[in-house]
Amino acid sequence: MNLAIGALIIKPPEDISSLGILYGVSTFGSLDHSFTFGLGYGYVEDELADKPMIVLGGETRTSRSVSLVTENWIVPELDNPIISFGLRFFGEKLSADFAIIFPMEEEVTIFPYIDFVYKFK
Repeated sequence: MNLAIGALIIKPPEDISSLGILYGVSTFGSLDHSFTFGLGYGYVEDELADKPMIVLGGETRTSRSVSLVTENWIVPELDNPIISFGLRFFGEKLSADFAIIFPMEEEVTIFPYIDFVYKFK
């Protein structure tokens, strides 16, 4: 099990002084199969959200350098969750995610997602 707490701080438009999310997450499992659960409270300036956003995710390794990944958000202000799934390709120092993100609505709009992570250690 791994635990993390953190803050996502966003550079807002000039008329808002601070914006972001305060969060905590926990991941259970191994390098081959894991499940993540998290809670996050959004904030704007000095106002904290009344209810937390919930994050549920998972990863399962399909080969030595590829995993299937999913991360899903339940946001109190939205009627439907936001779902994502894709592939993670990784080596010793570099990983890349290729995924799609979409809200669970009658009319589905799909957003492509690509990221790269370099491990400095």
